[in-house]
Amino acid sequence: WLVFVRQDGGELGTMHVTSGAVHYQRKNSAFARLDADGLAWSDLLSGAGWLHLTGITPLLGDGPLRAWQDAMECAAREGVRVILDVNHRPALGDFAYLWSLILPQLHLSRVSALLLSEHDLERLALLPVSLGGAGMAGMCGSA
Repeated sequence: WLVFVRQDGGELGTMHVTSGAVHYQRKNSAFARLDADGLAWSDLLSGAGWLHLTGITPLLGDGPLRAWQDAMECAAREGVRVILDVNHRPALGDFAYLWSLILPQLHLSRVSALLLSEHDLERLALLPVSLGGAGMAGMCGSA
């Protein structure tokens, strides 16, 4: 069961592979220019059991951030479980900032499953406790 949202008037995000490096062009994509007011989340989530979101979305701009937050809020109201794949992309923003957006969602029990890569888990372990991390900076590598 999939739902698609179509938005006219923007470019398609592209991926370029050059010399073994991957470069994404998302800046002017239709998704990065998303108008959160145009999404009827109750209708989009009607009948859904799960909603899959990523940590890429809130780092793409104000519209995608608001849509991401609205989606989680609506999913909680509608009883739809959320799976959140952190999927941090350093080129889009700082991990600490992304985690500051995710942490309130976890405290509100809006996320049923959280996916972290090994790199994301390492970043989380190194974040200070005051930022919701494990505060393990300086402990790594000790015997």
